[in-house]
Parts: sequence; C-alpha cells; structure tokens
Amino acid sequence: MAYKLAEDIVSGNAPDMMVLNSNYAFLSNDRYLMRTDDNTYRYAYARSYNGLIVRMSLLKNPASIGITYGEYKDLIESANNGINVMGTRIDTFNTLFRYSAESFFDENGHVDLHCEEFRLLSEFVSGLSENLNGSGSTTSPVISLAEYNGLTGFIVNYGKYGSDFSIIGLPSADGSSAESVNSEGIAICSCSSSPESCADFIRSLSTPEVQSRICFYQDPSTEEAVRMKGEIIINERNYYDRDNPLAGPDGWPSDVVDHYLEQVSDAVIVPDVDTTVLKILDEELQPYLEGQKSFEEFADIAENRINLMVDER
Repeated sequence: MAYKLAEDIVSGNAPDMMVLNSNYAFLSNDRYLMRTDDNTYRYAYARSYNGLIVRMSLLKNPASIGITYGEYKDLIESANNGINVMGTRIDTFNTLFRYSAESFFDENGHVDLHCEEFRLLSEFVSGLSENLNGSGSTTSPVISLAEYNGLTGFIVNYGKYGSDFSIIGLPSADGSSAESVNSEGIAICSCSSSPESCADFIRSLSTPEVQSRICFYQDPSTEEAVRMKGEIIINERNYYDRDNPLAGPDGWPSDVVDHYLEQVSDAVIVPDVDTTVLKILDEELQPYLEGQKSFEEFADIAENRINLMVDER
C-alpha cells in the first residue's frame, strides 16, 4: 500500500496532504513530499513516547533514564509475574530494533547485523517468555508502556500517585537510552496543486488552542499545548469524576502535569525505519527464536536481504 501511494504521488494522483507516521519514512524526500517551514517533510502535530512507566521504588536508580536488558527481566519477574509488557517476542524485537536502529544503518541505508549490539538485542528477545496476550498486557499497575498512556493516560491512570512513577527508556544493552519520541504529522505531497493553502492549514494546527483539543490519546507537539491540554483534562475530571480514589482530597492534582513534562524532557528522536526492513527481519527472526537457525545464520540472511533491497531501490 505504501509503495502504491508513492506511485500515485509521482503520477499526480495523490491527495494534496496526508497524515503520516514513521512507517512512511521512505517518502521523506523531495520527490514525494514538500518541505515544511522547519525544513522537515511532515509537520508533527501529535506525539507519543516509547518507554516504560515504572514505580520509582522498583528501580535500582530512580534517577536513571533507562534500563538494561537484565534489569528489565528482573523487573518483570518481580513486579509483573514474568509477563513482558512489550507484548510478543516479535513485537518486542520490532520495538527495540526501531529504538536503536541508528546503530545498525550506515549513511547509504545499508545495515550491519553482525555488530555486538544487534547480537545482544536478538539474544535478549530470544530469552524472553512469549506473551500471547498482546502488546501492553500487564497484571500489575507498577509497570506499563508509555506509548499507551500519554498525558491523558498518565493523569487518569495514576492521578495523585503520578509523582511516584518515572518514565524511562526501553531496555537497551547498557541502559543509557532515554524514552524516544514517536510523532504523527501532516505532509504536503509534491504533486499538490495548492501547496501554500496546504501550508496555511498546517500552520493553523500549530496554535496551542487547536493542538490541545485535537490530540486526545497522543500529546500535542508543544509544551504550551500540553499544559493547556492538562488543564482541560483536570478540569473535566474534577467536574465528572471528583470522587475517584485516584483524585486527591482537593481534587485531581494539577502538579502531575509538571511531573509528566519533567519525565519526558529527556526524550530523544530516533530515525524512522522502513516497514519493509521490519518485515524481512520478522520473517528471518522466527526460525532463530524457534532454535532452527543460529544467530549467525539469522544475521547473514537478514542482512543480505535488506541490503539487496536497498541496492535495488
């Protein structure tokens, strides 16, 4: 479907604008999309965070920005009955590969899957128990995925206990990676007949008043809009749900917004990953997870297939 969209843009049959997320990374060039005011290919009006929300008392270092593979295994074992909150092993692999993809690609888009970081990632995923309930499943309120919350979820799910929780990066080899930003935005197609009108529309989305209203599950892209959204949520909760046990004696706490913004202030932007790359990896990963192939065989075949695809393009 994505490549049909590329063909439609080149042939002039695509719409003037499209809502795109990181799955359409390969469209980010002048052939397909026009640059925005900030010299990017899509205006990011909404964002979510890839990371973990964890009760601080469970972390060895509450001030840490990330967690190692070993620490994550210990955490879910002690706090979540051993259930991986990132979902199935394939889900987990895809999430973590995106998270650290910059380590695997060179400037020409070729991939190196024989590096130590990729080996550690693959071995970590292989050693996890399979979670057949799907991504985000958890039996404990003390650890969850940040991407399923956002400010709205953080306020509603944690309320007066929000300051007891930290938002940290997903597991990595050395535990030094902070949570990452996943953005959704509007792009102007290169075939647009009214690019200025499109640009004016996109600019209208940049006002905090608009952003605070159009982003519900995701966060607005500016801090001012996030604060406005937080005020709206808290006022609504105090009106409709003031007796909720998560509310404090004086109603839903407003300082949770400051705490949330502080927690995501160290978030990093990671490069988009072509979904075709993930599809190839998934196809070759399964035999490795089932013990039918060694890591070297898995890495060899996947690397060759991905680099061949890149060269053919």
